Amino acid sequence: PSAITGSATPCQTTSQNYNVTNVAGVTYTWTFPSGWTQTGGGTTNAITVTVGSGTGNITCTPSNTCGNGTAQTLAVTPSTTPTQPSTITGSSTPCQTSSQNYNVTNVAGVTYTWTFPSGWTQTGGGTTNTITVTVGSGTGNITCTPSNTCGNGTARTLAVTPSTTPAQPSTITGSSTPCQTSSQNYSVTNVAGVTYTWTFPTGWTQTAGGTTNAITVTVGSGTGNITCTPSNTCGNGTARTLAVTPSLVPAQPSTITGSATPCQGTSQNYSVTNVAGVSYTWTFPTGWTQTAGGTTNAITVTVGSGTGNITCTPSNTCGNGTARTLAVIPSLAPAQPSTITGLATPCQGTSQNYSVTNVAGVTYTWGFPTGWTQSAGGTTNAITVTVGAGTGNITCTPSNTCGNGTAQTLAVTPSNVPAQPSVITGNATPYFGTSENYSVTNVAGNTYTWTFPTGWVQTAGGTTNAITVTIGSGSGNITCTPSNTCGNGTAQTLAITVFGVGIKEFNENAGLFIQPNPTDGLSLINFKGFTGDIKISIKNSLGGLISSENFIAKSDNFIKKIDISKYPDGMYYIQIENKGKTIVQKLIKQ
Repeated sequence: PSAITGSATPCQTTSQNYNVTNVAGVTYTWTFPSGWTQTGGGTTNAITVTVGSGTGNITCTPSNTCGNGTAQTLAVTPSTTPTQPSTITGSSTPCQTSSQNYNVTNVAGVTYTWTFPSGWTQTGGGTTNTITVTVGSGTGNITCTPSNTCGNGTARTLAVTPSTTPAQPSTITGSSTPCQTSSQNYSVTNVAGVTYTWTFPTGWTQTAGGTTNAITVTVGSGTGNITCTPSNTCGNGTARTLAVTPSLVPAQPSTITGSATPCQGTSQNYSVTNVAGVSYTWTFPTGWTQTAGGTTNAITVTVGSGTGNITCTPSNTCGNGTARTLAVIPSLAPAQPSTITGLATPCQGTSQNYSVTNVAGVTYTWGFPTGWTQSAGGTTNAITVTVGAGTGNITCTPSNTCGNGTAQTLAVTPSNVPAQPSVITGNATPYFGTSENYSVTNVAGNTYTWTFPTGWVQTAGGTTNAITVTIGSGSGNITCTPSNTCGNGTAQTLAITVFGVGIKEFNENAGLFIQPNPTDGLSLINFKGFTGDIKISIKNSLGGLISSENFIAKSDNFIKKIDISKYPDGMYYIQIENKGKTIVQKLIKQ
């Protein structure tokens, strides 16, 4: 017959059709490998068979009435579904978002269907035995199912857990203030699969531990951070840092606070500024006893008699620093102040300064007589006070932390401005141009300022109680004002009327006499030594001419009568002119 048509590799248990070209009058006898079963077609040219497991030939033998012809054969090998794939190769802990390759051993004729955990995405390989995938966050199985024309085989799986970069390490343990040059250990909690990269400030040197979670380092001088960066196959995680400041022996403490002159036997406190991590060792002069504070920055001590230094030595884990000292001299109550300086007879109402020599560490309490008021200086050695009326003592009491010393005193008697001077004695009706004396009763400690009418000139006495003056033309008051250190008192005055203004009295020749003088109106002028033409003029007190007469002397010794009876009482001037000389004399009518 013709070639047998049908599958040469049919799947076991499947129903398959086989046939040859039909020839009329011919019947066909079919045979099959072991286990195969013909289910239709009989001896026709087209039959149906259920495939068994046997491998061999399908044989089709033609026959007619003449007998059997030559058989046709078809070699057949029954097929099955593919076997389970080989183990899946590839990372079981891939990093999220990374691209990964997975594969199984390839079998010809087999295709492979791959499935992945939630969020994973296949990016290459299709249904081949080797694929590429982007890793998602889902944990689960990668599944590879084989298939061929006979169906699906048993799937192969690989459990996968996506990985991430490591979490930030735990807090770094170790000293944050290590001593320079010391060897220190630092560590974080170890996590399996993680390595740790350590960095340090300038000058620090790692000596052990490598990239483990626990390292050893020699401390340098640099200040900064110790950094521990975790890493795994997925990369670096967030670093953990520890700020470190290398320590030295402590710096010299601050100035010791407390009294440098404490009172013997008292309890005193001394301190320096506290520095964290530092302890303080205190020593004291002979006889002093520490009663509290131990090795802290603030201690209490009972003061002894010894003079010397309080010493405070700082220390920390790195050793002792430079000590701080305070020179101390135990004190007693202060000595009596120096003599009080200031006025003993100050003026009432004035502001006065009083003082004693200042002594360091001493305050001064001042006391005053009744009515006195301190206005400045407080408890210093120099104060200001407004003087009251009270007489008594100024007292200055010294004190310090040890108590009060002996007071110093100053007896004071307040003064006032001087009283009004006595009545001014002297001529109240002087003549113009004359020299007059005026005075008041002298008072010790007073000076006297004199003022006069217009044109008067003081010629002696200055600011004393008795002065001399040349009379000017002005009438008015002579004023005498008393003063002392407290100021000016009330002035005394004397009213003055000046006579003979405009007339200057001359009496150059003792040979001229007027009698009587004063007169009631008639007077005689006795001329001695006058010859020739003579002019007599009579003038009032202001110099005004009231009469005149010319005559010739008949001898060098004669008498001339003048009559002023018709004129009012007062002072008149008799003016004699002879041979170029002028003589003026006063004549009083009363």
